[in-house]
Amino acid sequence: MHCWHGDARPFRLNARSRGPVLAVCLVSRQRLPRGWSIWAHLFVVAMLLCVVPFLLFAWAQQHVPSSVASIINATTPLMTMAAALLALPSERSDR
Repeated sequence: MHCWHGDARPFRLNARSRGPVLAVCLVSRQRLPRGWSIWAHLFVVAMLLCVVPFLLFAWAQQHVPSSVASIINATTPLMTMAAALLALPSERSDR
């Protein structure tokens, strides 16, 4: 299946992904957000925190040995902490 050439199917909320989301909403007795701004924010967060890092890591791994890629992947928590310390200077870093 070609996912990108003008095909919007991978980006639709299909029945397989809709079911668990609705089940969580039913159990927690909460509604899905209705405003487009909330969905836009969720889209940006999903892209920046989930999609883009893994795509870049998979792309980069094609150009370096797997041992180097595994070492770089293992430093992810440390880099996350460093980024958080830079982005949130008021947070304590004693733990």
